[in-house]
Parts: sequence; structure tokens; C-alpha cells
Amino acid sequence: MGIFSSEVRLDKFKVKHLWKARIDEEVKYDLLMGSLGSANNKYEGYKRAAAQPGRSEHEIERAALEMSAWAKKRRSTLKQIREVQARTRIVDSLIIIIETKDRLKQHGLWAKLDKLSGPQLMKSVVKIATMQKEGEHKLDEISTALDQGVDDVVIEAERDTDEQKAIEEILALKGNLAT
Repeated sequence: MGIFSSEVRLDKFKVKHLWKARIDEEVKYDLLMGSLGSANNKYEGYKRAAAQPGRSEHEIERAALEMSAWAKKRRSTLKQIREVQARTRIVDSLIIIIETKDRLKQHGLWAKLDKLSGPQLMKSVVKIATMQKEGEHKLDEISTALDQGVDDVVIEAERDTDEQKAIEEILALKGNLAT
């Protein structure tokens, strides 16, 4: 039974285990940030290489294709980073709830929270995390709304857009280097 499992009960959480889960999420975040940096470097590297004087149209198109792939990698990695950040906020919220157990019991809230099923509990924890991060929540809502509804047609259109954007960036850089 993992921390994000649907069978989870509030009384089963221990702060020590939550801190370990938080560290695991931080490690995932660090790895993803490294991956994002690599994708950015590859993208820019292909752009600079293709913009060098004397590059053929075929070489520019090939570089644009590579840039497009790295642009997709960046988007995918950014999505994963947002997911890790959301899980981290949930873990932080759970830690706060567990650490304030006595106060919550005094107000009768602990019993209500402890009776919730796994999915209901996670929803409640998400609400608490959302209240803590109200400013970030608005950005996450926009991001989630944009991520939803991405179908094959949109993905195909993005590929063409990414390649065209990459070609335009290469040609613009090439024009700047020529002057």
C-alpha cells in the first residue's frame, strides 16, 4: 500500500514515512530538473549548429526535427515536474495534518478525516494543499486545463508547429550570425 494508494487511511500515516516520501519526491524533482536542463541544452545546441553558415536546407530540416523532439521532451518533463510538485504538496499537507492531530481531535475534525476512504482523503488533502498554495493553484488549474484534451490531432499539429518554429529560430539565428 503506497502513500497515494486508494486504500490509505489517515491513521496509517507516520510522519517519519511521510518525510521519506517527501525526500523521494524531491529526488524525482531533482532528476527531472536535470533532464529538463539536458533537453534545453540539446534544443539550443541543434539550433546553434544548424544556424552555422553553409548549412544546407536538409541539415536545417534535420536539426529542426531534432529540436522538435527535444521540445516535446521539455513539455513532457515539465508535466512530470508539475505532477511531482503536486504530490509533494499533498505529502506536505499530510505532514501538517498528522503533526496537528491533537488539535484536530479537539475540534472533532480528526474523526471525520479518519473515516474518509482513500480517494476522499486524498481529495481533502489536495484541498488543504490547495489552500496552502493558493497562488500556485491558479497556475496548476490553467496547466491542467491546457493538458486535458490533447488528442492525436493536437499532438500531430504540435509536431508540425515545433518543427516550423525550430526552422524559424535556426534561420533567425543564422541571419544574425551572417550580419
